[in-house]
Amino acid sequence: MCGCSCKRTPTSSALQPGRARHAGQVPLLTADQFKATMEQHPVPVSPDGEPPFDFWPYFLSIPPADVAGFDFSERIVTHAWTMPQLAVQHVLVHCEDPNVFLALVLDLDARRVRGHHLLDLSKHYGLAE
Repeated sequence: MCGCSCKRTPTSSALQPGRARHAGQVPLLTADQFKATMEQHPVPVSPDGEPPFDFWPYFLSIPPADVAGFDFSERIVTHAWTMPQLAVQHVLVHCEDPNVFLALVLDLDARRVRGHHLLDLSKHYGLAE
């Protein structure tokens, strides 16, 4: 269950963001808001590590407009970084483009997702495939 009033249970047939609606609870972070959750020395999370809590119900509630046509439906987490002083974790969900990620910002103290940001490294940092 996702913990909200919709009583929705994620299933393998509902892997695409935007399938559930949790109005006002899925904030799209601006670049500045996302950068404000970064630290100078983030700590990488082990690929074998367990997530601090289940963030997939939030992921499934992200409106399709927020992902700009990119497909994150495989739900592949390629990187995660903890910002220990801010008590947040960035979880990067991979799509078909190797330079585009859906970054989820997890609040480790409150055990909730603060928001998400479409991280296009090609656009922001001039990277090419």
